[in-house]
Amino acid sequence: MELFLWAIAGGLLVACLSAIAVVYNKESISTKHLSRDFILGTVLTGCIYPLIPETLQEISTAVTDKVSLVSSSYSSSDPGVQVGPPNF
Repeated sequence: MELFLWAIAGGLLVACLSAIAVVYNKESISTKHLSRDFILGTVLTGCIYPLIPETLQEISTAVTDKVSLVSSSYSSSDPGVQVGPPNF
């Protein structure tokens, strides 16, 4: 089911990009061209989507690691720094 949803989303994206390109070139939009681009986008997304989830998981973990590294470098929770009266 998830594959079909992503395929439809990919088809809509390709059809929208095609419509934007047609309007940019000052041509008339035809239903035939939009439906062709929707079908091509759906097939392309349906073929490529099974390859993507592992890659997205790796990218998301890499980004999360980088963000946590950057945020920890800016935090002032250094265990060697103590604020307040000394502990004698």
